[in-house]
Amino acid sequence: MSYYVGELTVGSTGNTSFTLPFNPSGLEFTIGQLSSGSENDTAHLSVGMTDGTNSAAHSIMATSAGTTITRRSTSYCLTHYAIVSGSTSRVISATLVSIVGTTVTLNFDRATTDYTITVKAIA
Repeated sequence: MSYYVGELTVGSTGNTSFTLPFNPSGLEFTIGQLSSGSENDTAHLSVGMTDGTNSAAHSIMATSAGTTITRRSTSYCLTHYAIVSGSTSRVISATLVSIVGTTVTLNFDRATTDYTITVKAIA
């Protein structure tokens, strides 16, 4: 069994490719952050995954006001939500374009360099 962990930061929409040290059979993406500010103290956690055919993503936020907000998707392999100007907003989202050998290509329709994406691959 092979296992890989790396990081990815994406600042623009469109296709982004990265290379792994082996051909993956599954990918997991996570984003976690504890943020504080004048708007809301919020803990964020997002987990997404794909096996090359099927994808799913789940994002959860817990605010200092005691509110829990969750978002789920089977259209994306990664989504991340944050409170922006008082509203829950999708700030990162990506679909899998392809896994060709060791190269993975994702298409981001929302992107920001405010978060680091942890990429885990298994074969």
